[in-house]
Amino acid sequence: TNKSFPSFKSTHNNRLEILQSSRSFGSLGVTMTFTHFRFVRHGETSWNLEGRLQGHLDIGLTERGVQQAKAAADGLSTQLARPPPPNVDPAQHPHHRPFHRVISSDLLRAKHTAEVICEVLGHGDKLGLDERLRERHMGVLQGLTRDERFGEHVEVSLRMREDPTFVVPGGGESRVQLVERVMECLHELAETHPEERVLVVAHGGVIGAIVDHILALNDQPPTKVTITNASFTDARHCATTGTWDIVTINDTDHLADVGFSNQHPTDPAAHREPPAV
Repeated sequence: TNKSFPSFKSTHNNRLEILQSSRSFGSLGVTMTFTHFRFVRHGETSWNLEGRLQGHLDIGLTERGVQQAKAAADGLSTQLARPPPPNVDPAQHPHHRPFHRVISSDLLRAKHTAEVICEVLGHGDKLGLDERLRERHMGVLQGLTRDERFGEHVEVSLRMREDPTFVVPGGGESRVQLVERVMECLHELAETHPEERVLVVAHGGVIGAIVDHILALNDQPPTKVTITNASFTDARHCATTGTWDIVTINDTDHLADVGFSNQHPTDPAAHREPPAV
């Protein structure tokens, strides 16, 4: 079990930031080795606005979704241009450090977002795709609005929300299966990029599942924070201890000029399910 216990503060833009990270082993002369992850949710799609479950269906970005991706890229570029804070451990403030790898879900909405970001940052040669970062497969519920889901598949809809082990019929997945494939990908990235920074472009359900999984490992309750389109969420893996920490959740400061999506109340990213540890 992860023995770090993060505590958080809320800010005006629905962001949570870590106040206490992994226990310090500095007094013991142990060097802590971290891989830093920044997760970016894809830009807005028309189905986000309609509250339709996208799952593995390939839906493109809206015009505002592209603008959000550009705003995310500009926000990253601005952070990278800042000098590191003086006399501060870079493991605690890695935002000025370049990304050594960019990895994205292969679904169009995430891939397009990643391409926009890489074009601005000049990271095109660092971009890779991994289907393990796809949104949860929603089976028979894909493409349906909330009213349609609860009208046609009420029992399935309820079980999907309440039971993390429930496999959605029609080729779908359970939340446990989602977490397993996503964390497998992240562990591989952590092993191949020690002391480096990795940018991951994925989906609201994926990032929310990562956050709740890591919080559960740290004996923390799941957060109710919605993962907004094009928002930033940060985590880190410590190779020294084998532990994970959440650093920032749903940072949207960079979206002030383009605005965030008016999250449809039935957008699945706005509803957090029980964590699957």
